[in-house]
Amino acid sequence: MPKLIDHAERRTAIAEAAWRVVLRDGVAGVSVRAVAAEVGLATASLRHTFPTQNSLLTCCFELVLDRATERIRSAAVAGSLREQTEHALLQTLPLDDERLAEMQVWIAFSAAAMVSETLAPIHARGDDALRDLCRSIVAALAPTRDLEVESARLHALLDGLAVHLVSKRTAGSASLARRALSVHLDSLS
Repeated sequence: MPKLIDHAERRTAIAEAAWRVVLRDGVAGVSVRAVAAEVGLATASLRHTFPTQNSLLTCCFELVLDRATERIRSAAVAGSLREQTEHALLQTLPLDDERLAEMQVWIAFSAAAMVSETLAPIHARGDDALRDLCRSIVAALAPTRDLEVESARLHALLDGLAVHLVSKRTAGSASLARRALSVHLDSLS
């Protein structure tokens, strides 16, 4: 009997292998051959799942976005609106190894998206989703404040904290990022 392949599982395993290549060699290092070697598949098998390099890159970039979105959606906690909001926003920051790897991959692909017609729409979708999240949070926490300005401030804070956490992994940096976000959310009230 032929072996059944879970195609969604295979796509995810290949995308995760491509992330490892990105983390090691950068986006430019992502080739069908390099990813096939990383995941332990024949090049032809990888090409069956991803017929083009662009389809592979697209899947990798979208996987970061999908995981972050799912993490935010499932981040419900008991407590006040303010506490729920902070918990959801913390899901966007690289505060553990898994989210750190995702953010490193996101940043690498974001840079590549500046010159890629294939990757640019994915980056825009992720940026729009974070902007919309910030807008909804500001509307809920500070309905009398300037929605556009406060949403932009919150979005910029999250982006800046993420970049700092990726580039400066020092003792206390995660704690400082949490405090900075908390203080900012308090200032909206």
